[in-house]
Parts: sequence; structure tokens; C-alpha cells
Amino acid sequence: MFILLSRCPRSPLIGTLSTESERYDQLLACLNTSRSSTNTLPKLDQAVSDTLEEQARTNQEISTLEMRIVNLTEDNKRLKEELTATRRSLLDFGELKSLVASVDRRTEDEVRFLRVKLNVAVEEARTKTDELSQVRLQLERLRGINAKLVAERDVALERSAKAEELAATQADEAE
Repeated sequence: MFILLSRCPRSPLIGTLSTESERYDQLLACLNTSRSSTNTLPKLDQAVSDTLEEQARTNQEISTLEMRIVNLTEDNKRLKEELTATRRSLLDFGELKSLVASVDRRTEDEVRFLRVKLNVAVEEARTKTDELSQVRLQLERLRGINAKLVAERDVALERSAKAEELAATQADEAE
């Protein structure tokens, strides 16, 4: 409120007195400024409250994540200690490192070999699929040709039977 009133023009105690109408206009302007500022304050308060709530939620999330990081770090540390103890009980570190490197190399070689073998098998499967498709197409073509030949044979047999009948009929008539 102090800030709002400090914006209002003050009439000087010493000097010229302003007219009543000027004073009234000044007080009215001061009142209007005060009203608009009063309407803005709740909005500003709400914005500040919202920001504080968001900060609180963010801080809560940060705290939760920090706790999760601490827990995961502790779990990771415990697992590393267990792994180290297991390695020490089986072999000393140098032998283990050498063994792991050897296994890694063998594994990589085996993976490369299997990839090549897989690529060859995939290519063979593609080739066989293409061949099978071609055989199927040929089979369908041959079936079509066979059906056509069977139909032609049936027509030829029918003509032959009719020709024999006709020949037999003509032979009977000729006798």
C-alpha cells in the first residue's frame, strides 16, 4: 500500500494551492491506480505461489532422484565388491584378465564365423526360395499345358469315336 500511495501526487504544504477540481482529479487518478494495482496483486501472489509450488515439486523430485542415485551407487558398489571377491577366489587378477581376453578373442572369432555362416545360409535360403518359386511357376505352366493336352485328347477321342461310328454306319449301309 505504501508503494501505491507513494505514486499519488501530493499537494505541497507550502506554495500555491491547487484548485478543488485539480485535487479531486489527482485523488481520482490515485484511486484508479490503487484499484488496478490491487487487481494485479492477487495475480502476482498466485504466480509466486505457483512458482513456489513448482519449485517444491522440483525439489522433491530432485531429492527422490538423489536418493535413488545413492541407492543405486551403493548397490553398484556392493555388486563390484562381490564380483571382485569372486574373481579373487577363482583366479588371481592377471590370469583372469588373460583368460577373459582369450575368451573374448575366441568369442569374437566365433561370432564372425557364425555371421558368415548365417549370411551364407540366408543367401542359400533366398536362392532356394527363388528356385522354388520358379519350379512352382513351371509346375503351374505345365499343369496348364497338361490340362490343354487332356482337353485336346478328349476332343480327339470323341472325334475318333464319332469317325468310327460313322465308318461303321457307312460300312453297314454299304453292305
